[in-house]
Amino acid sequence: LRDFLSDALRADREDSGNDDLVALIFLAILGPPLIASQLNPEIFFSAIDSAGTFGVSLLFGVLPAMMAWNQRYQTEGELATLPVLPGGKVSLGAMIGIALALIGLEVAEKAGVVSI
Repeated sequence: LRDFLSDALRADREDSGNDDLVALIFLAILGPPLIASQLNPEIFFSAIDSAGTFGVSLLFGVLPAMMAWNQRYQTEGELATLPVLPGGKVSLGAMIGIALALIGLEVAEKAGVVSI
């Protein structure tokens, strides 16, 4: 964001005569989050909660199982390594299903449909 605003305002980073412009850039970067946090202190906690819920479930639940599925069943040729998770399609499908169910449950809770 700093580089974008520096380019937009044509501020040269090596030129030390632009101290007022550099201060304006940092104010533009840090001002909106500071104002938002002062108006609603819980906003960042809810953002971290949402990012953790959906990001972690996708990153560590859905993606590894989908990558293993793709390597095992979509690519031609021999596997680079032997499968570590036994059970084949059933266990990979269960991993994906459980992760997606947890995501769906969190979406329902945030929408107010389910109370946990």
